[in-house]
Amino acid sequence: MILHILAAVSGSGLLWGVDFWSYLPPLWAYLLAGLGLVASVPSVGQAAFSFLSPKLERLFRFFEGRKSYLGALLISAAAGLLFWIFRCRIHLLGDGQLLIRNLDNGIKVSENEPLSLYLNWLVLKLFSFLNNMSDAREAFQITSLVSGIIFIFVVFWLARRMGRTLFERVLIFIVLITLGIVELFFGYVETYPPLNAAVIFYIFLAVRMLQDKGALFWPASAFLLSVLMHLSAMVMFPSLVFLGLEWLKYQKENRYGKVLKLVVNIFGPGAMIGLLMYAIGMDLGVLFSSDKSIANIIIPLVEEGSKEFNYHVMSIAHLTDLSNLVLLLAPFMVPLCSLLIWRMKYLSRVEWFLLVVSVFSLGFVVIFNPDLGFQRDWDIFAYAFIAPTLLGLSLFIEQAKEDMRFARYAAVLMVVVGGIHVVPWILVNADEKMSLARYEHILSGGSLHSVHARAFAYEEAAIYYRDRKLFEQAESHLKKALVIDKDFYRLYLSLAYIYKTQGKYDEAMEYYKTAVLLEPWSINANFNFALFLYDMNLIKESLNYFLKVIEIAPGHLSAHEYLGSVYIRLGEYRQAMESYRRILEDDPANENADYNLKNLKLLLELNPESSVVDSIP
Repeated sequence: MILHILAAVSGSGLLWGVDFWSYLPPLWAYLLAGLGLVASVPSVGQAAFSFLSPKLERLFRFFEGRKSYLGALLISAAAGLLFWIFRCRIHLLGDGQLLIRNLDNGIKVSENEPLSLYLNWLVLKLFSFLNNMSDAREAFQITSLVSGIIFIFVVFWLARRMGRTLFERVLIFIVLITLGIVELFFGYVETYPPLNAAVIFYIFLAVRMLQDKGALFWPASAFLLSVLMHLSAMVMFPSLVFLGLEWLKYQKENRYGKVLKLVVNIFGPGAMIGLLMYAIGMDLGVLFSSDKSIANIIIPLVEEGSKEFNYHVMSIAHLTDLSNLVLLLAPFMVPLCSLLIWRMKYLSRVEWFLLVVSVFSLGFVVIFNPDLGFQRDWDIFAYAFIAPTLLGLSLFIEQAKEDMRFARYAAVLMVVVGGIHVVPWILVNADEKMSLARYEHILSGGSLHSVHARAFAYEEAAIYYRDRKLFEQAESHLKKALVIDKDFYRLYLSLAYIYKTQGKYDEAMEYYKTAVLLEPWSINANFNFALFLYDMNLIKESLNYFLKVIEIAPGHLSAHEYLGSVYIRLGEYRQAMESYRRILEDDPANENADYNLKNLKLLLELNPESSVVDSIP
């Protein structure tokens, strides 16, 4: 509470994990502050528990009694409705706008998160087919919403598994759905919402296996699915080893039979996931095809002073970001997990599993220095806080039996603290004006550490303004980005586009030239400069840049199409026909290429004596 109020009053960028109150209407901020202060009074907390607990338990019992599955679906559907009503209105945080542009450009596989991005591409294609929706932003939002519905559905069943009494089940359920993780499901444009749904599903299946002495096959499958959602989930692999060892303990076969069953239960899911990837046309080689693959994701990068990295592991800036991460995602995780000191020797098999997941996932969060340094990339680290929160809750429930009065007060306080952390984030990001104000404050503050992070953040804001025809604001943000990183070629491209749109062709020409000079092998830079030259009727000059695009990307059909037009205007009909034939090889249904090729052939037939005759085979 004190940190929230301090962040709201001071406006300090150092408290970005709790600064959302600063952007709320005063009435909302006062109500939240009042709620937190009142709940912190023990007598009030116990009274609130006495009043609310029976009602919540009756509500939970109602849903449990509706054939359970139906109850879980009703709760999940209600949550999904809230996710959609209060969804994010702008997508400047993270790589939102960059991902939207990539998806619009047909990019459907990422080295770091092959299945997550592909799911968004599938959603885009499905809705384009059903109702002509072609907005990548909506595809990401729908994936986020569905991931949230799955998350809530699984949490309902996980709470039933881990809670023995109705009070315990209600507490586990409410605490988990008030974690900062749920912020990912409010239409957040990123690839991480499916990852969190997959991780909670893995934990649920693991708990079920440990309690029922069931098959290893299903949690192993869920683990591999999590890894395909994002390769960083590989850090949970020791927990799968733990599951395998526990599973072996209750197998009755001889040693060779156990080994055979273990192979089936481990490699079977791998084969199943591999077949799934093959069936949807994904290349498994993409996992190892780039320097941003498995090694780059898991090995901590601690270089200081470069564009991408700005601080060492365990530096003050690093510890500050870690603290903010905990405040944003799981503010009560640390006191809950501190119970481990007292109850270590009493851990159950489920608690040992959660401890293994917690140690390695939180270890990854501590040592990993993210590429952009954008406030510790809270969204990718969100899943790391699920297992430790569950472990803390399990320990708390055991400890609570010794002092139920304190337990009731602490339970109310946990739910209230979770709420006053999550609700402001939702309200701020559900309002475009408040969300934009917060983003601009981030830009002007000192919470973005690396050069690349600050330049990229300004670039995204500039694109936001550019798309709304607010060219003055867009130009201002791009020039601020150039002060930070004068070698960032995309900034020059964006400025060139703005100047071209405003009719400032000389300035546009200079910025396009600079972009190509800085990144001579960029498809985007060469193609956009070629288009500009073509539009300026500098046909011969555009030829070299269209050829450069094709040299870099031989399958770039748009470049081939423009190249055909360039050759026609230059009178080089043989080359024009080759360009159109090349297009039709990859896209036989391309009507424009087919039309132009037929016209050239018809011109030959009607004018056999013209100069065309010498140019066409």
